[in-house]
Amino acid sequence: RGFSGFFTELFKVSIDGRFPEKLPVDRGSLASYSPDGRQMVYVRHPITYWWWKRYKGTLNHDLWVYDFEKAAFQQITAYPGHDTWPMWGKDGKVYFVTDRDGTANLFTYELSTGSIRQVTKHPHGGVQWPAMSPDGRWIVYENEGHLWRLNTETGITGEVFVRAPTDDRFSRVAFVNPGKFVQGWDVSPHAKRIVLDTRGKLFSVPVKHGDTRRVTQAIKGREQFPAWSPDGKWIAYVSDENGEQEIYLADQMGQGEPRRLTQSGKFKLGLSWSPDSKKLLFHTNDQSLCLVEVESQEMVRVACNPVTLIDDYSWSPDSRW
Repeated sequence: RGFSGFFTELFKVSIDGRFPEKLPVDRGSLASYSPDGRQMVYVRHPITYWWWKRYKGTLNHDLWVYDFEKAAFQQITAYPGHDTWPMWGKDGKVYFVTDRDGTANLFTYELSTGSIRQVTKHPHGGVQWPAMSPDGRWIVYENEGHLWRLNTETGITGEVFVRAPTDDRFSRVAFVNPGKFVQGWDVSPHAKRIVLDTRGKLFSVPVKHGDTRRVTQAIKGREQFPAWSPDGKWIAYVSDENGEQEIYLADQMGQGEPRRLTQSGKFKLGLSWSPDSKKLLFHTNDQSLCLVEVESQEMVRVACNPVTLIDDYSWSPDSRW
């Protein structure tokens, strides 16, 4: 609960009902009581950006401990990225999620020594939505769309297989009108076709006459932010089919396999072709303006703004500036 999306407050409420009671901290989220109820571990920032991979901004999560009897605060982690989803175990350790090894995994913090140890080692996707059992023996979490659980006593993890049968009519193929879900688009140079980003896939549709065609045949991943090259031959777009948001290049006729142009692993937005169709400009979530050469796939950072995103830019007619 909070008065702003960037400042959330913590409350407690009796399991029997009654009115919520504000906890004696100025702001916070993702709180967990110690087993004796005398302390609480939490993060002071809201959960707004917990899902950003390798985020190291001003709203990164650190772990704090509040002592109710002493009315004292103590910051226990200071990693520049996210230390989040804290859970106070019955074994006296604080379990939490951090991406300090590159991918979000479960770690433990020893309150007596301040030592930090990695518990899970998922190489892709990361740990999301962890929750500890009331007896502190298990932590269940999500990884790449699958449920896993960690035994806190042995440190062993295993996938939880869930079988959820449904009536046949719910599992049948459904035909959906993609026109209701268009999120991005671009017009071809001759203005006779439009490329649409709808339901995570790209379609090239005619303005008046012609066929509708898939730009790619990829099954996995979300395709978005299409940009048609000025020479009309190519459609650039962003896809996360390999786990990270990267820029790809597809033939406008939908022929052949798309070609990946970047491998930097950051959010990419605002694709802008150079007039000669040889280069692409885009900006990233680390407030950089980048350029990639289509032929060589060489990427350079053109500029970086330490304050905010660089999301407004345009090319000179000769493609040099």
